[in-house]
Amino acid sequence: MKKYIASAVVLYTAFILGSCATMTASYGPMPGTVAKYISRNGPDIGDYPISSLATIASFNRHERDYDVYENLDTIWKDYTEADPTKAFDGRIIDFGLLFNPGDSAVHTQKDPVPFFTEGQIYILNLKVFGFYNFPVAFKVTRIDSVQKMFEFVYLQKNIVNGVQRVYFESSFDETGRPVTLIRHISFFKSGNGFQDKVLYPPLHKQTIDDFHSNVLKVNRLVWSAK
Repeated sequence: MKKYIASAVVLYTAFILGSCATMTASYGPMPGTVAKYISRNGPDIGDYPISSLATIASFNRHERDYDVYENLDTIWKDYTEADPTKAFDGRIIDFGLLFNPGDSAVHTQKDPVPFFTEGQIYILNLKVFGFYNFPVAFKVTRIDSVQKMFEFVYLQKNIVNGVQRVYFESSFDETGRPVTLIRHISFFKSGNGFQDKVLYPPLHKQTIDDFHSNVLKVNRLVWSAK
């Protein structure tokens, strides 16, 4: 029975996602899923619409907290000055490209890549079961240096719609040591119950764990997830 369920999940995922290999597009080398996404949606990446959050109350919610043993200002600097090509390079996620509104340019893995900036659009490649791939596309819609939070909204033409919001709060442990709490809250909805309840949550958890780990390991910071 377990083998049957596992096979069904693989076949179902294959049906939804399809597969592809790495290829070179006019912008430069990128995962094939990313090149195909651009081919389907057109070259004006900066004009891609984001998903609507008007019915966010009906979306699924995922929340995960991280305690980082360093002061808030240092952590905020680490995130806002992170290299996106390294931040989005995980066990199941590959950096594809980013469109940067500042220079209206597309940057791929081999290019010098700017820090996170409001208005940037990212298209990444997500690997499922190690061999099925599909694009994940979102826009950086808010970086608030006063409230210490940033927000990513999925593009309208994405397999899942919704938003990710990351909050940074200052605290101290029982010894008085500074601790930064990072709260990563996601709202998502694809319209497919199996995908939202079974496939998305574990993939999302692994992806954001890798994202935070990649940023924090640059300065070898001590952290824990909960």
